[in-house]
Amino acid sequence: MKNILPALAWLLLCLMNFSCEGFLDEKPQKSILVPESALEYQAILDNYTRVNISAPLPFIYSDDFWTTEANLLRLSPWHQQAYRWSMNPYSTGEIPEDYFNVYRKIFTANVVLDKLAENPHGQKRTWTICGEGAFLEGTWVF
Repeated sequence: MKNILPALAWLLLCLMNFSCEGFLDEKPQKSILVPESALEYQAILDNYTRVNISAPLPFIYSDDFWTTEANLLRLSPWHQQAYRWSMNPYSTGEIPEDYFNVYRKIFTANVVLDKLAENPHGQKRTWTICGEGAFLEGTWVF
């Protein structure tokens, strides 16, 4: 019995080693991941869920937001702390989604602008997309 358990462990280890042969060797196709055409860049800027989410924290910190105590208890803890004007509404280890959402928007616009600058097509559509990306980036930065 003492000899069987180590032998089974070695056999299992060897089988796991050979079962992944070739699976991790495949390289991803860059044509799937990297946008190439102006329509693809336009689609990136038109992604509503990525582009049009605004940061809720400035709105909650303002005096435009009012709620009852019962509704306040339904909100997440950081929403409650922000409503009470806490200087640091986030718990320890919690990632502020306000910064993440705004950073992701600016990053999206920068990717589109950089790719269009690398490969200028000179078409009216390309200039329109560059203008839209620059406008969106400017509104998010300021």
